Amino acid sequence: MKKESIGTALALRYLKCDSIDSLDQRILLQKKLYLAQACGANFGHRFHWYIHGPYSKDLTNVAYEVIPQADEELDGYKLRGNITQILDNINRLSTIKPDTLTESSWYELIASLVYLREDYGIEGLKNKRDVITKLKVSKPWYEKNEIEMAWKIGETICNG
Repeated sequence: MKKESIGTALALRYLKCDSIDSLDQRILLQKKLYLAQACGANFGHRFHWYIHGPYSKDLTNVAYEVIPQADEELDGYKLRGNITQILDNINRLSTIKPDTLTESSWYELIASLVYLREDYGIEGLKNKRDVITKLKVSKPWYEKNEIEMAWKIGETICNG
């Protein structure tokens, strides 16, 4: 395992992203790590807008490298500072998921709203109406109540 991949490997294990076999697992991995980075846990991956929201090709490459690796390769390494608290907040989102959404579509919705607000274009779309309009063009299947719930979470997720 490359030294620069160790932090990501530790985070993926902590986030329970231990498989890349299905599309849902890969979406979940991308969205959880994007949200972690958006909240200040910098693992160095650059994200851009893609079909399922924020996506990092670099993260995909690292995931294919580190997920098959044995846990023993990470012995002696730990996540630093408040990173585990950030990751705990990200993991907790699954406990408040609406019954109408799968886990991966829930994280996709939250991460997409955060990305559009903060990182889309040069400075993001700061206006809530613009963010939701862009989201509905890309993802028309999300219901208004799901979007509102995800919006509120996206505003507070980084605050614990």
